[in-house]
Amino acid sequence: MTESIQLTPSQDAELHQKRDSMCSNPTPGRVREICAQLDIDEARYSDHGCRPPDNLYYLNSAREFCSMSKFQILLRTIRLVGLTNVSGTQRTLEGLFYYLGELIAAQNYSAQPYMPEVLLEGPIACIGR
Repeated sequence: MTESIQLTPSQDAELHQKRDSMCSNPTPGRVREICAQLDIDEARYSDHGCRPPDNLYYLNSAREFCSMSKFQILLRTIRLVGLTNVSGTQRTLEGLFYYLGELIAAQNYSAQPYMPEVLLEGPIACIGR
């Protein structure tokens, strides 16, 4: 599990250029779905009073909504455009347990409550209904 990602200026420019191109006139299906979700994510980011990113370092932390949302937007954008030359710092096993604790706390005790969401492709079967 990735702990952080540091983009270079050229990676950042490539990411934004490709995303803008793909989302300006998205093809039906998955591309349109991801572009729509990115719009929702960015609106929530703004609605929570999060500042626009001021650097190219992205920390995957569940301590507060803004950093968590910023990282999620980055990952969705990377997946959308298929950027493959991005690497990050991986969590240690201890770091993974710490992160899970952060997620639990974010859901139950945060001033900005967090409800986990997963963006799935294709039909969704309801389990237990």
